[in-house]
Amino acid sequence: MKSEKKIPLGTPEISYPKGNPSFVYRAEVDSRSWGDRTVIEPLPFYPHAMEFCRHYGKWWCLDEKSRYALVVCVPEGKLRYRLDGRSVTVSGNDVLIIPRGVRFYFETFDDSCYMKDVLYLLGVNIDEILDTLGLKSMYPIHLPSLDYLQESFRKLYNIIGEKNPQNMSEAAGIAFAILNYLAMYANKQDAQPALLNMLKSRFSNDFSSRIDLEGTAKEYGVSSKTITRLFKNYLGMTPGKFRSVSRNKAACRLLRTTNLSVKEIADCLGYTNQFHFSNVFSRENGKSPAKYRKESEENK
Repeated sequence: MKSEKKIPLGTPEISYPKGNPSFVYRAEVDSRSWGDRTVIEPLPFYPHAMEFCRHYGKWWCLDEKSRYALVVCVPEGKLRYRLDGRSVTVSGNDVLIIPRGVRFYFETFDDSCYMKDVLYLLGVNIDEILDTLGLKSMYPIHLPSLDYLQESFRKLYNIIGEKNPQNMSEAAGIAFAILNYLAMYANKQDAQPALLNMLKSRFSNDFSSRIDLEGTAKEYGVSSKTITRLFKNYLGMTPGKFRSVSRNKAACRLLRTTNLSVKEIADCLGYTNQFHFSNVFSRENGKSPAKYRKESEENK
């Protein structure tokens, strides 16, 4: 992505020209951040900064311990990264995620120009989020295109530039959607179940609230068709059926393990009234809630 405004910068403190010390290195960088980190760093998760770079010439950079979790793509040219004892190349539609606290090094291959877009992430829960999504392997993730990523980067760039704390939740939502999108491609065998596990947790809790599939899909940065396909492929049922089954399991558990009345259980599970709950429960279990509870007590 070409930034609309390019700001020529000198040599960053942690970066050094590769080869001849007299070599004139040129960089055009357009970046925006929230600024004073002490105000917002205690938040669970948020995008701290966006950076768009165009560099010319040989270059290498070493960060002994990254303070941020980074999402890096190289739309033009290519870079060689060294991290965790491995060397990986990032170019084209590849995306590299570097967890917080990692020592990493990157270098150019030749004198040609390269472009690099970087999302800087912070927050007290960023490590757990990357773990949950399976995004800490530090291998390049190959996407079919960078269109979604670059569109999301532009949105974050604009939001961060406004420096309005009221927009922080919107920015965090976009960044979280980016990570979920990348998880879909990180490892087709492992990443999809990681997203599925998060959706299962979402759909099997808070039965008093209606689940909006389209809204959930937008929040996680995927399509509603993708969510439905995940549930059908791995669970053999639609998201709606999964939620119905989960609610029935919750009803059985509450009848077995609590002294709540049928009316109270119906309220907990979001039914309009206890009669609606009893009808649905009887249809799905072949017996009324009262009979199920009685038989459970007799079988203890």
